[in-house]
Amino acid sequence: MSTHIKIYQHNVNRDRIASHQLREACKVNKIDYLLIQEPLVTSGKVYAFESCRSHISKSNGAAIIAFTNRYQALKLSNFSSSHIVAIKVAYGSDNNDHVVLASAYFKYSLPTTAHVEQLEHIIAKEKRTVICADTNGHSDLWHSNKRNRRGKIVEQFIGKYGLIVHNCPGIINTFCRRDGRTSNIDVTMSTANTASLVKDWTVTDLTDSDHRVISFRLAVKKPVERVPDEIRYDVSSADWDLFKTTLLGEIGRITDSSTSINTTADGIIRAITTAADRSIPKKRPTAVMGRSPWWSPVLSTLRQNLVRQRRRGLMSTDRPAYNKLKNEFLTETRNHKRAAWKCFAGDLNKNPWGKAFSWAKRGNSCNSMPSTLSGADGSQTTNCRETADLVFSTFVSPDPHGEIPEAHGPIQYKGELSPDIIKNAIWKMRTNSAPGSDGITAGILRKAWMQLRDIITNLFQNCLQNGTFPEC
Repeated sequence: MSTHIKIYQHNVNRDRIASHQLREACKVNKIDYLLIQEPLVTSGKVYAFESCRSHISKSNGAAIIAFTNRYQALKLSNFSSSHIVAIKVAYGSDNNDHVVLASAYFKYSLPTTAHVEQLEHIIAKEKRTVICADTNGHSDLWHSNKRNRRGKIVEQFIGKYGLIVHNCPGIINTFCRRDGRTSNIDVTMSTANTASLVKDWTVTDLTDSDHRVISFRLAVKKPVERVPDEIRYDVSSADWDLFKTTLLGEIGRITDSSTSINTTADGIIRAITTAADRSIPKKRPTAVMGRSPWWSPVLSTLRQNLVRQRRRGLMSTDRPAYNKLKNEFLTETRNHKRAAWKCFAGDLNKNPWGKAFSWAKRGNSCNSMPSTLSGADGSQTTNCRETADLVFSTFVSPDPHGEIPEAHGPIQYKGELSPDIIKNAIWKMRTNSAPGSDGITAGILRKAWMQLRDIITNLFQNCLQNGTFPEC
């Protein structure tokens, strides 16, 4: 069974309005990955995509934005340069179940050979690669109406590595000047063994950039089902009376721990979870695309109206009216940012240890992808697992006892275990600490303590006497 990875390729020409229009298009069309050339980068983040996972080149010449969690995306930092970035997208468990996506901007003031050499490093190491590039060159290979020196250099690169160009004839050109002249300079190419994955390549005029948006799909295997989002309960909206009533009704289904410790532990979790599901609303999982804290429905309406009017041709038929809509949207965006910042900074007067303090202490967070790392021998990790193993082996010392655990047997505990000891341990835990996969926090456990005190105490008593602990 197969699925498709939806991809956009676009040079936004560092335009604010084009960036917002592109984000709206990605949201509407449920794009998985966006490969940008000449992104507008502010404070280390791509403008209009601040809350999204991104990988930006060293001189902000290119970037890749990820909108999906269905696949594992790994930054290939060793291939990142001033105007080129690359990520590896894994969609299966086999060694060949991956594809490398590279976004490249051939800056006009730099020699084309410099950009080509950077891409050669990627092609030489990664045999399953798709390159989305603004080549600033013309060639018959991508259906330009003329041929120039830059195009010839890229042609030689394509021929040398047997790359396949996916640009199709008979579609609007990828680049349109302000004076109306058009040409094809944006190219989508891939290695031969991934060429069959590229489907439905097309060009659409969606933004105010002088480049048009290229879209295509990668036909890949259906990804392995990933672990579902962890449960988070909104305890601020809980009905605690209903919680306790439901919990009392579930207690009778919990077996005695003297019979089976695992069964009792499972029963306690099931009882608390059932009561929580009925009385505490769940928090919605965070959207992959995210949302800026200063964004509002007013800005969403203005942006949608701007996109709608452009689609209707207002930019061509009545440019002053279209510019008025653009300026209105940008002005309202600035006002929202200013108001949000004043509210953020003003919170210091009421809560000096709040969000403003945390931001000043920790700095601006960056929503980034995991990256390749260099090992002690200079070799690079090739996937997320190798990266995690390298971090673990570097910062966590090995177990002095090896992989064979040392058995201690039952603990010689005399006397009855006091419920107060367990209660004190629960009350020492922070109520807002991150819960496990079941979503049960220390705060919820406190609310359940009076109903489950004896059952939990007996469970701990049997664990200590038998020297065993629940597997759950």
